[in-house]
Amino acid sequence: MLLILATNERKVKIETSYGLEDVIPNSVAGKILDNNVLLRFREDDFSGGFSGAPR
Repeated sequence: MLLILATNERKVKIETSYGLEDVIPNSVAGKILDNNVLLRFREDDFSGGFSGAPR
């Protein structure tokens, strides 16, 4: 799994390898972004967004 962050473009994306597609489908990756990563990134808490630790 690769988490891509482009701060200047304000974009973030999760890419999974072929072997992980069954474990982490796009729907799960989207939920991870929406529920964990993006909430923190919007608050400029990039380390918290990358760690994914719940608040």
